[in-house]
Amino acid sequence: MNFIKIRDINYIEAFGNYTKVYLNDGKLSITYNSIKSWDSRLPEDVFIQIHRSTIVNLLNVTKIEKWTNDTGRLFLKGIEKPFEISRSYFFQIKKKYKV
Repeated sequence: MNFIKIRDINYIEAFGNYTKVYLNDGKLSITYNSIKSWDSRLPEDVFIQIHRSTIVNLLNVTKIEKWTNDTGRLFLKGIEKPFEISRSYFFQIKKKYKV
């Protein structure tokens, strides 16, 4: 059995009944866990849910910006494509991080 170290996680994405765990070294691990399960177990000072299907490692965030209709975009180190922050999560992030 392979164990994933929390510090090695870049982001986590829902994948049906599974989750895809993207690691900082570019590797991918698929686990039988829900996003909700990950969210309740990960340290909230390091990880934040930005969408119903996505959790990111705050240590790898390079930029957060306002986007359209009260949503936001988040950029992670080493990944060109921005992540969408849904309206409800963006509201929470703005409050917490003064974006």
